[in-house]
Amino acid sequence: MASPHGVVMVATQFILLKKLLHKQELPFLSAFDVREIIMHTYANKKDDIKEALQIMKNRHRQRANMHNNQIKT
Repeated sequence: MASPHGVVMVATQFILLKKLLHKQELPFLSAFDVREIIMHTYANKKDDIKEALQIMKNRHRQRANMHNNQIKT
C-alpha cells in the first residue's frame, strides 16, 4: 500500500503539471478545479449506478472464488 504522503506528493505533482500545461488558457486553475474536473469526468463514466454495483458484485465474487481456491490448496 502506498504511503499517504506519497499519494499526496503524486497528486500535487499532477495538479502542478496541469497548471503549467494550461497556464495560458486557464491562468487561475486551482487544485479544487482539477479535483472537480476529475470527479465530473469519473462520474460521467458511471452513467448507471446499477451497472456499477453489478460490476462491483462481480469483482467481489471473483475475489471470493480466488480466496476459496487458495484455502483449498
